[in-house]
Amino acid sequence: MTILSPERYVVRDSLHQGMAVFSLHPPAGWQAWSQVTWNLAHTSHPVSVHALLHDPESGRAIEFLPVASLCWVDPDYGLMRPNEARLGQIALPPMPAGDLMARWLLPQVRGRHPGFTLLGIRSSPELMERFGMQVWDAYPEGVTARVSWHDRGVPMEEEFVAVKVLRTCPTSGPLGGATQINWGFERIASYRAPSGGLDAARELFWQVSATVQLDPAWLQLAQSLQQQLNSQHQGQVMALYAERQQAQREHQAWMQHQHAVSEQNQQRYNERMAARPADAPASGMDRNEQLRDALGGERTYHDDFYTEAQQSKHSGSHAFVWTDQQGHYQYSDDPLFDPNVGASQSWSLMREKT
Repeated sequence: MTILSPERYVVRDSLHQGMAVFSLHPPAGWQAWSQVTWNLAHTSHPVSVHALLHDPESGRAIEFLPVASLCWVDPDYGLMRPNEARLGQIALPPMPAGDLMARWLLPQVRGRHPGFTLLGIRSSPELMERFGMQVWDAYPEGVTARVSWHDRGVPMEEEFVAVKVLRTCPTSGPLGGATQINWGFERIASYRAPSGGLDAARELFWQVSATVQLDPAWLQLAQSLQQQLNSQHQGQVMALYAERQQAQREHQAWMQHQHAVSEQNQQRYNERMAARPADAPASGMDRNEQLRDALGGERTYHDDFYTEAQQSKHSGSHAFVWTDQQGHYQYSDDPLFDPNVGASQSWSLMREKT
């Protein structure tokens, strides 16, 4: 039987002055490595904790993997794409724990190893008690998977154990109400050994796991930081919604203005047509051209810069158009506006063709 070291190995958070995250008793003589990584841009899941215990002589190893934090929205408005990274979470629709293990986790962590083979998966409801997890309100599902692969030519066998949780919360957005689903593997660990030695490794794994102690102060710090980041992100989201709503209002006002201008142009055209004598001579514009101007929100003007075949057309949304007869124009709705004031060239008011 392997003897555990009397000294506790402490996983520390270097970003917070080496604060203890959790500690355990590793097997005597084993090497230990750990890493705590913060990314404050990941407002939904900002921290990742990873630890590995390894015996170079026997090839055995025990690994505590980072939490697999996933999310989805129901109903699916098409705003999420599966496997898309979102603020520290991965977008993925919920599925049973066994499917998540086989289709997502194992390909991520061992799929590229030579000779990787999934040997089997089974439900493991006892894992919640084994890990001391109080997550009965989160629809927990324990699962165990057995795999094989080659480590530098040495056949290895490994078992992964994980507990899937699922929590929901109502949310709202520009498309209406929805339910956000936060789910994934909240506890993931594995133990491995050269082929033929996995059963003994399993017993050792649970001996080590029984010594794991989370640090309450660090857990409180992590939860507080995540709440703060979530609050900031929610404020940014609400500001973005407000900005988009304002843009929609401005666009709607612009569309209403354009519609009003078009109706005004049509009314002016109808009035001009009604005021013309029945025997009036043909003007520079035929009825079809006048109708195109009215419907298109344009006006055609006399302009010496253009030949008769090249009509000078301008937006009908302005009451006055001025030209310097060199191809330059100024527009105004102010009857008192005169571009000649302070100008170095001469401007003349254009006459509309009818």
